[in-house]
Amino acid sequence: MRDALFVHWFEALQRRHLATLSFSELRRAVQALSSLYVERRGRIDTGTALNGLGKRAAFAVYFGPLHFLLVREIVRSLEARVPRNAAILDLGCGTGVAGAAWSLESGEPHRLVGVDRNTWVLQECRWTYEQFGLRGSVRPLEISTIHIPPNTAVIAAFTMNEVDPA
Repeated sequence: MRDALFVHWFEALQRRHLATLSFSELRRAVQALSSLYVERRGRIDTGTALNGLGKRAAFAVYFGPLHFLLVREIVRSLEARVPRNAAILDLGCGTGVAGAAWSLESGEPHRLVGVDRNTWVLQECRWTYEQFGLRGSVRPLEISTIHIPPNTAVIAAFTMNEVDPA
């Protein structure tokens, strides 16, 4: 059942982003985004990682599913359960895949709250939650200002390497 949800989401993701880009354009964008993350990390904070349709599509269609599968396997391996009735707070949620993977692997769906500073990823996060049939909301916030409510599980899967050490 959970694998069928992943396949449904992945196919919808491809339709969503390849409606305006060719596969070749997406491939070039994946290369550009990879280069930015590996070779020019200093420019990530300037917002260039999500500049343009191609990079946003690469982030969602290529890296999103990889991140989902990685977090899912980590949760499985660690048997990281979320307490009953606890919400999952996804700090720097991006497209929402880490919180979605954790919620789905927890056995029962949890309310998700995706927090990010980028409005495009918040829209994509909301869409991801909907595709998986998860209850979730998104909030435009800097994670340095967030207050974590009680009875909340927290995930910051691919954000900590982009946070100012101070």
